[in-house]
Amino acid sequence: MKTRINAKLKKHMNSVMFKVLKPTYFSAIPMDSMFGVMQEFGLVPLQEDGTFWDGFLCGRSATCFIPMGFVDNTDSEGFYTPVDNSGLRLSWYKMESGRYEVTAYFT
Repeated sequence: MKTRINAKLKKHMNSVMFKVLKPTYFSAIPMDSMFGVMQEFGLVPLQEDGTFWDGFLCGRSATCFIPMGFVDNTDSEGFYTPVDNSGLRLSWYKMESGRYEVTAYFT
């Protein structure tokens, strides 16, 4: 049962995330692209109850933490086991222009 991500993998994941968010400014928060990075490494975003993330982000400016789990690490009812030592830290700010400044990294 995998519940940890080693430092080398996390560093690689962050370098891929950096490329996805290199433009920095977006017309909408690019959740699909960020979750695509997780998927590329066999991970899924999670809600607090261990199910697949199905939420929304509120506010002009905020920071949130989205837990994640390995796609192949579920129990018999489909609940994922969260990764113990990592997750997605996401921050956004809506500028006067209406575009979002977005930063994200794996902790």
